[in-house]
Amino acid sequence: MSQLLLATAAGLVVNAATAPGNLLPLPPVEFNNWARFTTHINQSIFVDAADAIRADNSSMQWDSVKFPDGMPWFTAHLKSKGFIPGIYTDAGNLSCGGYPGALDHEEIDLKDFTDWGFEYLKMDGCSLPDSTEETYDEVYGRWNKLLTAAERPLIFSDSALAYFVGQDNLTDWYSTMGWAQEYGQLARHCDDIANYGDGDA
Repeated sequence: MSQLLLATAAGLVVNAATAPGNLLPLPPVEFNNWARFTTHINQSIFVDAADAIRADNSSMQWDSVKFPDGMPWFTAHLKSKGFIPGIYTDAGNLSCGGYPGALDHEEIDLKDFTDWGFEYLKMDGCSLPDSTEETYDEVYGRWNKLLTAAERPLIFSDSALAYFVGQDNLTDWYSTMGWAQEYGQLARHCDDIANYGDGDA
């Protein structure tokens, strides 16, 4: 049965020149599909955006209806337009949109993502076993270890901080801030952005 893999909220990232050993020397310029399409995505949304932004000179399964040419073709196309292809997953057992998450499948999912050509990983934090800072640290820490040891490391953007915003006591938010900056290159530190439909922006 096909499972939909959601492209990251930073699905198209403009490729910046990188210094050796530095995955992300400058903040990325992003095409944010989540704000407009949430989980209602398909290949043409990204291909059309990449084509519009850049001229031609510059053991999971994907949904073959929404991504008919496959993920390797998809990432290769984005790279040919000068973008760093990114993918979204969730640290829990389900994504925020209800699709399969990566919990306890971290190694195989990372292998799939890199085999398919993704270079940027957006990690959400819905559906973890519990909502404690310790659990988020442990699960996001698994990804940090895997990505640090990976032959082809991915730019890592985590959303753990966002799950501790708005609490009366921000101790967990500050604790998460401490380890989140060590685990990846980017982190979402506040509530999600609003979604806009046609003509509502």
